[in-house]
Parts: sequence; C-alpha cells; structure tokens
Amino acid sequence: MPPDAIYTFKHALIQDAAYESLLRTRRTDMHAAIVSALECDSNLGALGPAMLGYHCAQAGLIEKAASYYREAGERSGKLSAFVETKTLLERGLTLAKTLADNPGRRRLQAELLIAHGRVLHVTEGMSNMEAATDLELAIQLSRTLDDTETLARALSDWWINVMWRGGLDAGWPVAQELLRIGVRRDDAQTEVFAQTALGITQLLRGHLTEARKYLAAAGDLRVRKHDTQFDARR
Repeated sequence: MPPDAIYTFKHALIQDAAYESLLRTRRTDMHAAIVSALECDSNLGALGPAMLGYHCAQAGLIEKAASYYREAGERSGKLSAFVETKTLLERGLTLAKTLADNPGRRRLQAELLIAHGRVLHVTEGMSNMEAATDLELAIQLSRTLDDTETLARALSDWWINVMWRGGLDAGWPVAQELLRIGVRRDDAQTEVFAQTALGITQLLRGHLTEARKYLAAAGDLRVRKHDTQFDARR
C-alpha cells in the first residue's frame, strides 16, 4: 500500500514509455537513489556489480560505473560468460576515457586493460595482438603510477602473450624486470613467476643448465613460502 507501493509493468514497452517520459534530471536522480540502495542493502547488492555499473553510468557516476564494470568482468569465470565479460569491460574502458586524467583514472584504466587482455587470451588465443596492445598500455599507465603490483600483473600477462608469438628476445628482459620487482617487493608470487619465465625462456633457447637453475629456484621458493603468498587472482 502507498507510500510503499511497488509497481510492475505487464509489458516492457510500457516500462520504456514510462521511463522515457521522465525528465533527464529525474532519471539521473532515480538511478543515483538505486545505486545508494544497492550499496547499502546487502540483499540488493547481491544483484551484482554489472547492475551497479549500469545504474552508476545512468546516474553520471562515471568513475564508479567503470570500477563496477571492471569488478563484474573479473568475477566472471565461466567460459560461456566471457563474451558478456568482454562487453562489460569495454563499457568500463569507454567510461574511463571520459574521466579527467589523474592517478585514479590511470589506475582504473590499467586494471580494466589487464582484465580485458585476459579475456582476449581466453577467447582469441594467447598470442592475440589486441590483448598485447591492451597490456602494453596497461604497462605504460602503471609506470606513471609507481604501482609495481599492477605493473607486475601487466608484465606477466604481456610476457605470456609475447612468448606465444615466439618473442624469446622480447620476453627475456620482461622476465628479468619481473624478478627485480618480486625481490624488491618481497613478492613471492611475482618472483616465482619470473624465475619460471626465465627458466622457460632458457629452455626454449636450448640452454638447459640455465633453465634448470631458474626452474629449481622457482620450485624452492614456492616450497619455502608454503604457498601462503599465492593469490588466485594473479
């Protein structure tokens, strides 16, 4: 009963007509109110970040919208959902480009690019050039932020891409940089990846003794850390 009445529409066209009849400012206010409700109510929040991203975009909350689209893209792990994930991430990238250039925008854009690159690796193959372009830009953005954690993830994915394209010479300095980052940050996961990458590179070059040294170092480090520093997101 009013004032708490809930209305439903018998047909989507009626809903669309009602929505289009509202003033733009009224629509913006309503979407902002929906965002506030979704963020405050744990039950409503279960609708997911994609829904939040949509309402944020309609409310003019562009940075929030892009961030929610990134979260929605990263949450989707099923192969059947990757097409939708790619769409969500592309929406986020489009929105991020409209923001003023500042560290927050660059960090958000780098995260979106890494996630988009990973989706392309799954759907289009590890050697996909669009993914390589995404990851190269993510690397550039991360360098401007002095954000070595994001930089390490972008470099790791770019190393995979370039190695699938046979770029042994291009991959070697990337793996070396990853090792320096891992040691400097005391980041076992990055260090293990780097040691493994160096070992694989040397193996493919035919330098078996060197390959064994790097791969053994990666295995030893993982055992010493008891897998406690290893994050599934990476």
